[in-house]
Amino acid sequence: MSARKSLVSVYVHLPWCARKCNYCDFNSRPGSEDQRARYLDALMTEIDRRAETLGGSYVRTIFFGGGTPTVYEGGQLAGVLESVVGPHPPNPPLPSGRGGNTASRALEVTCEANPETVDLPKLRTLREAGFNRLSIGAQSFHDDELAMLGRGHSAGQTEQAVAAAREAGFDNVSLDLIYALPGQTVERWRETLLRALALPPEHLSAYGLELCEGTPLHERWQRGEIGPVGESEHLAMREVTLELCELAGLRRYEISNYALPGRECAHNITYWRNEPYLGLGAGAWSYLDGVRRENLREPIDYVKAIESGADPTGYEEHLDPDDALAEALMMGLRMVEGLDTEALEETYGDERMSELLQRARPLAEMGLLDLSEGRIRLTAEGEPLHSEVCVRLA
Repeated sequence: MSARKSLVSVYVHLPWCARKCNYCDFNSRPGSEDQRARYLDALMTEIDRRAETLGGSYVRTIFFGGGTPTVYEGGQLAGVLESVVGPHPPNPPLPSGRGGNTASRALEVTCEANPETVDLPKLRTLREAGFNRLSIGAQSFHDDELAMLGRGHSAGQTEQAVAAAREAGFDNVSLDLIYALPGQTVERWRETLLRALALPPEHLSAYGLELCEGTPLHERWQRGEIGPVGESEHLAMREVTLELCELAGLRRYEISNYALPGRECAHNITYWRNEPYLGLGAGAWSYLDGVRRENLREPIDYVKAIESGADPTGYEEHLDPDDALAEALMMGLRMVEGLDTEALEETYGDERMSELLQRARPLAEMGLLDLSEGRIRLTAEGEPLHSEVCVRLA
């Protein structure tokens, strides 16, 4: 890091779950109490090693993800957060309060949670420790769909978790949902949305199901037992999501994310804007000074490296300008606001920007891109073709 303080977001990966879900290909797995404790010790050691990076930066967001961070006790998570924050000053305040119109807070600190792993005492501990945003993995509000997904909770437990979060003092709650499940109808998805929005959350993420290779659901699909929903139903589910979220006051700001004004996830925006972040834990990615680095993915490999005093880095690459621009497009076009052409030109140069616009104009003529107001952004027609558009632009 340079001597001048810069903004950096911090991601803390806790890979353990009570169970592995049937659709999940994330870096997560069940683990024993001893495995979890040993991992936590290694994580704290890595945090100590990164003290220079943290101390030379203004930490603007912190995100505890997994896995399921809340398989740990509240006091354990509080201890990790205290180690990350330490004496390091935060960035200027972010808005707080429902709708972003009341008091301010200095730092967005998110913890992911599954409904069955939290109760009021744990949530109070987290809130008192400084966590001020809770991201709850609801996924569905139909118990048969939750069972198919391999989730460990019921729809009622999600509602109980949100109620407990409110009582504990969380005024910034996000719900994760998955749609386009095998056999799911548009009406069933509407019912899930309505129950979720009735709680009501400040933020909602809605992702279409991916049948990832190596997962139980993918194996069932290969055997012909299940199949994805049709394209027309998939698009209809996206449309009803937009409609109902807008009625609830949640504005879509990214392809799959909706929020009250001022309650967009600042941490994820760091990724979508291709800005610096530091990853801590097994398989965590960092992007600092143009270098992208991944820690060793397997928790046991990561722990052994830390315990032996070795560098836990498993992969590292220095992005050249062309690759960096392609990545900036891939990430930035996920956001409704798109990308600022002047900022792109300043970062990547006149020549690359001119070439980019040459590739973009035919896509704009096809109605897939909007090139007005000094920005590049997807149109409503281009959004479902995000990946294809980015390939054409790169």
